[in-house]
Amino acid sequence: PTVARSHPEPRLTRSAVAAAALPLGFYEGLLGSGNSIAVTILLTGGRGFEFLRALGHYYLMGSVWCGAAAASYWARGVLDFSLTFPALAGAVSGGYLGSRLGNRLGGPAVRGIFVGAGLILGGKLLLGW
Repeated sequence: PTVARSHPEPRLTRSAVAAAALPLGFYEGLLGSGNSIAVTILLTGGRGFEFLRALGHYYLMGSVWCGAAAASYWARGVLDFSLTFPALAGAVSGGYLGSRLGNRLGGPAVRGIFVGAGLILGGKLLLGW
């Protein structure tokens, strides 16, 4: 599916999207991040969300998944708060800046940045840079 630029009619029911989201949530909780592309495609293609709205929903879901994972690590005594708080501060400030830029630049520009960053980071992982 293509990433929607407008608001087409949903192709999947909410129940179907929820069923597809369950394994994505499991993956996110088990292995960490990397779900943003899959969830964004699911929400834009399956529910007809505009790109920025789909990303906003992903980030809300991701914060819940990450919060649950952090609670699990904390309960086991393996959460390093000296790393957690700087990362949290970076995530909050990056989210704030990203949302402001997204509103100012619009969906097509954010889509280009999103795809470009994904290609660069994917290449880094594949080629071991």
